[in-house]
Amino acid sequence: GFRRQNLLIVRIDTGAQGYSQERGARFFEQLEEQVGTLPGVHSASVVAPLPLSFVGSGRDLLVAGTSRTINAQLRIVGRRYFGTMGIPLLKGRDFRDINVSSPPVAVISRAMADLAFPNENPIGRRIGWQNEKNKQAYEIVGVVGDTKSKTIGEALKPCFYELLAQNGKDLEGFRSFGGASLVIKTAGNPRSITPLVRREVERLEPGLPIYGVETMEEQVGRSLVLARLATWFLGVFGLLAVALSAVGLYGLMSYSVTARTREI
Repeated sequence: GFRRQNLLIVRIDTGAQGYSQERGARFFEQLEEQVGTLPGVHSASVVAPLPLSFVGSGRDLLVAGTSRTINAQLRIVGRRYFGTMGIPLLKGRDFRDINVSSPPVAVISRAMADLAFPNENPIGRRIGWQNEKNKQAYEIVGVVGDTKSKTIGEALKPCFYELLAQNGKDLEGFRSFGGASLVIKTAGNPRSITPLVRREVERLEPGLPIYGVETMEEQVGRSLVLARLATWFLGVFGLLAVALSAVGLYGLMSYSVTARTREI
């Protein structure tokens, strides 16, 4: 899982404002650096899509040197994402010290490591997208703990993390996810830094709107409410099915009794 305390979420959609992919990537990198230096902020990172936001993208990946394909959830993140979210690093390293000009690298979740590299060490292995548009292969540099992707009630899914700084020219995923989110780890009340974050966004890109500002606890709480609501509806439909079955059975028995009575 991940930490939910002292986290602020700020959503920004540069694609909807007509930004090019390069300009959008540059803005997000600058924003997470600047917000990370604000008073009361421990760290900040961009992410798309945000966990438990009910959106996601499953992509097929091919394990280099094998015929194994894995369908994984794609997540584009900043350098400090795992530390900001409190997702534990289990093997290797994260993105903090990656050279942008080096060959592309990736971090994978434990569930993906177990599927793609059973009983093997995935560090140093290569994996790539299974499509015609993007045949780029990534070196796996780390394995992190599992998190839920779209909803709390779903089963754990393999997750593949790309570094924004290395993939800024391919941000179609940001648009399909409805933009990106900046996740900010704070020392105190997360909402107290909202005016400072707005100021930084305005300073970097005047007029760029932000929306959906909330804490991670609020985001998780909403996901729990929807999960409970879905469970309630299932229960209601279950009771309705039982009631309809009982009515049908009663009708059948009533008809049978009436018919037998006539025979007598």
